[in-house]
Amino acid sequence: MIFIITLSMMLVVSLCSSTDAITASMENMWRLCNLESGSFETYAPLSKRNFDELSELDVLIEQSFYSDVNIGGGTLRIYENRNIIDLPYVEKGRLPVNKGELFLEKKYSENHGISVGDNIFIGKKRFYVCGTGCLADYGYVKQNSSDVAPNDEFGVAIVTKSAFSETVRGNKLIYHYKFILGSGVTARDLKDKLKHLKFDTNAVKDTYIKSLLEKGAEYDGVIVSSFEDAEYNIRINDPVEDSAISKKSALIAGVILLLLLSYMLAIFASGTVEQERTVIGTLYALGYTRRELLRHYMGVPMLISVQGAVMGTVLGFIFTDKMAASSLAIYSVPQIHRVFHPYLLCYAIGMPVCLSYYINRRVLSKKLNMTPIQMMRRTPPKNTRKGPELRNIKFETKFRIRQFFREIKGNLALLAGIIISLLLIMFSVACYGSIKGYIDGIVDDVNYNYMYVLRNPAEDLPKNSHIGFVKGFYADFTMTKSEMEVTLLGIDCDNPYFDFASYMSDDTDKVYMSSSARIKFGYKTGDKIVLKDSSEDKFYAFEIAGTVKYDSGLYFFMNIDAMRKAFGLPYFDEEDLEKGERRPKSDRFYYNAVFSDKKLNFKHNMMLSETAKADMKRGADKFMTLMWGMIVMLIAVSMMLFVITMYLLMKLEIDRGRSSISLLKALGYSKKSVNSFYIGNSFYITVLAALLGIPICKKIVDVIYPFAVSNVNAGFEAQVSPIQYALIVLIIFISYFLTRIMLVSYLDKINLSEILKCRE
Repeated sequence: MIFIITLSMMLVVSLCSSTDAITASMENMWRLCNLESGSFETYAPLSKRNFDELSELDVLIEQSFYSDVNIGGGTLRIYENRNIIDLPYVEKGRLPVNKGELFLEKKYSENHGISVGDNIFIGKKRFYVCGTGCLADYGYVKQNSSDVAPNDEFGVAIVTKSAFSETVRGNKLIYHYKFILGSGVTARDLKDKLKHLKFDTNAVKDTYIKSLLEKGAEYDGVIVSSFEDAEYNIRINDPVEDSAISKKSALIAGVILLLLLSYMLAIFASGTVEQERTVIGTLYALGYTRRELLRHYMGVPMLISVQGAVMGTVLGFIFTDKMAASSLAIYSVPQIHRVFHPYLLCYAIGMPVCLSYYINRRVLSKKLNMTPIQMMRRTPPKNTRKGPELRNIKFETKFRIRQFFREIKGNLALLAGIIISLLLIMFSVACYGSIKGYIDGIVDDVNYNYMYVLRNPAEDLPKNSHIGFVKGFYADFTMTKSEMEVTLLGIDCDNPYFDFASYMSDDTDKVYMSSSARIKFGYKTGDKIVLKDSSEDKFYAFEIAGTVKYDSGLYFFMNIDAMRKAFGLPYFDEEDLEKGERRPKSDRFYYNAVFSDKKLNFKHNMMLSETAKADMKRGADKFMTLMWGMIVMLIAVSMMLFVITMYLLMKLEIDRGRSSISLLKALGYSKKSVNSFYIGNSFYITVLAALLGIPICKKIVDVIYPFAVSNVNAGFEAQVSPIQYALIVLIIFISYFLTRIMLVSYLDKINLSEILKCRE
């Protein structure tokens, strides 16, 4: 019992402690590094005049241009040294001060075995790695914020200003700015100000915008290409939000385990009273009070609870680093240090002790209400209720049935214990099935090899490519009472990469949700959804016309011309064609996404992001690798709980029947028969637990699993395949037979002399 409580509290404390350590480490870095309030990107660099106009607001703005460069098959995002906002958090070495030096984000350096003092090449230029560490704006190191998992081949580096100019020469330069809002200023105030800035049209590299300006067209807000509040930036917030979800899950799981453990303690305390009835009756008769006896018999359960809770708490803090390893393998977090919050000490020590005290006192008080003469009788008064008639049945079968009903409370406790252990097994297997389902979805649903998101239409669209229109939005996510990033994608009716492209409606107020979005948000066909454009502070309402099979991300789909029309852009209309006139190519109208089987190149800085199918699958595979240890650990813990719970409860039943077992042996019953009488019923309880528990636990996991992955930008469904159900059954019966071996060994130790002890 001490081991079970210790194990349970160790898991809860280590998970909560690791969460607290990660959160404290991140918040400390944000404070030391002057975390941004947000960032924005522009089509042309801000001029001195622009900065003067923006200075009218109480906002601190810092230039933070970057460029993605290829390096050894991967991509390195290069920034120049930062002076005020999002300062690098140096863990090893120092920041670059010379032209040939480079500071490297720690995840990339760890994944590629790069240390301080090593040299790396960007193109033909060699850089000395002078330092490694974290970046406040890249706690989750993802190239694109919509990526579900990080890519090991993407990293972030910082160089000096002069080195930056030379390194990015000929590459696509992104005009990126960070800001910190002053008192009384909102992000919307800054956005409104940015929209009215005048800019140098000659500095615009975007070919689409340049063509509009040369026609003399008005383009409201042309200076800003994207705007993001830090509040919605998953690269910043995901490490803390993910940890918070794990913490809540751990605390809830801890309560469930403690209820089971407290109930078991109460059963053992009750069993102790039953075994010592004559002693208690004698003490009653000698004048000991009920309170004194209650205090005495509650002592052992309370001691067990205190010892288990204290040991579990200590071990939990010791294993904090081990439990944090799975998060630290995904996120870029500074060196963590244990934090000892009072709430966790109160929970880990107070909860087991308080629950044990309440439940044991309640159970023992009821048991100790008997009179001394009732207690002094070795055999308790017989139940006057008439049991079922068991005629024409063999004695062995009749004995087992009677024994089952005599121990009905213990059997129900055993059934509950097995089902709770099964719940942890089901959750673990569902985690595996969920991630595997996502990986399979990438293989089955993503038919393109590359997806490119552009700032605007490219000047020369590469051959053998297909276009789309993509916009990022935020949708209300009621589960976490927050907003989740989603993507609206318009595609042509003849796009070969999407099987459902041909039958989508051309209504401007209807969208089709991906299967991933349906799982995540729980939408149904006919529901109204509101999508928020945070960069423009606009809201768009749509009706869900149906669901399409697409598991790779939170996507909503529209016919591309319907989407163009919905957002006030020129679109193709059949009625505009003259008789005999051919339909114009779709790329004559607005688009900003390109799909292809082959890798493409775009001029200037037109490309915002490149998403490769291979990278998506690699990231999902890594997610599986990182979760595998946790899945195996949960299954192992579940099996231990199963074995220990069954062994202790069945041992208690055997202890209560020691005299009967000794008598049966004295009467010549074989070892096999005696084992069958006292252990045989446990097999049927296990079968019943599997039959009832598997569907019940699957229903429970279906409810709690979305909460466990609520921060992930994809709809993960708790999936359990027939093979995995078979695996669960196999785990149950392996655990059962291990327990049976232990119980048979214990039963064999009861000898014939026990019957001689049973006398008035």
